[in-house]
Amino acid sequence: MPSYILKIEDRYFTYSTIPDAPTSEPMTLEAFKAEWQRLHGVIGMLELQERLTRVETKGTSSYGDASWRETVSCNRTGPGESELTPDQFVEWVRTFGADERGSE
Repeated sequence: MPSYILKIEDRYFTYSTIPDAPTSEPMTLEAFKAEWQRLHGVIGMLELQERLTRVETKGTSSYGDASWRETVSCNRTGPGESELTPDQFVEWVRTFGADERGSE
């Protein structure tokens, strides 16, 4: 399953081109690394730094996309699998789990 790491503002999450939607919640880098290790183990951690280098440079770990906006073009993240605009996608990241995060 083609899956990328995306960074919007200070939140990291995985995004899959199969459902054209996020496959994890947006989280801090520390939380993302812990979740990545839980899911992918030691081998997964070996590849993570290379992927994060691309993420820090352009917002996506995708080799072919120039930015996270390009990666999420044609997404199905909205209600009823509707496409979110880039601004709506940023708002989704900002508000996801806001009640649980509190004032973080």
